[in-house]
Amino acid sequence: MEKQKLLFHQARLANRGVAEMVLLHVSACKGVPSDMVMKTLQLGISILRGGNIDIQMVTLLSYLVP
Repeated sequence: MEKQKLLFHQARLANRGVAEMVLLHVSACKGVPSDMVMKTLQLGISILRGGNIDIQMVTLLSYLVP
């Protein structure tokens, strides 16, 4: 039950563009650490937690590989 709930919330966030936002923000920081970058990385980790294949394969790879 908890796994399904986690996947549901991850998919909902991914559908709203959170994965792309994480990638854009991290790449825009140009390697300069800040609290906002750390929070963004934590968000990115959260949407991938549990090995969410849908987000990894569909969302992130489609963004990274044009």
